[in-house]
Amino acid sequence: MRFLVALAISFWSLAAHAQKVTEPVDLNARDPRLQEGKLFVVRLFPTGKNLEVEITGRTAATVGMDELGLRAKAFVGDRVIDLSPKKISKKPLRFRFESIDHRKDSRLEMELKTSEGQEKFEFKDLR
Repeated sequence: MRFLVALAISFWSLAAHAQKVTEPVDLNARDPRLQEGKLFVVRLFPTGKNLEVEITGRTAATVGMDELGLRAKAFVGDRVIDLSPKKISKKPLRFRFESIDHRKDSRLEMELKTSEGQEKFEFKDLR
């Protein structure tokens, strides 16, 4: 009897795993780490405890790094953390936020400002 129960559990486990493996993947799904606004395109690159942000788009191509206003806040659980971006490169515009908690319940709000206007971006589940 124990053998039959163990066999049934093993078969059920294999069937559940096979179902997960063969589920279709939406190849047209957007990467949640990429957002397009009217002025900017923002892409996140989680790198260990840091988070790098690349800013591209028509407006970014015409704006100098010193002209871009970038403010960011991380929300991790109940905590709100003001982030200080560090400039990495000018072309493309790239910044780094250090010591970001990449938990499931975290989110990032960014505000980009230029003389042409401003845009806000929000990224959820930074993991």
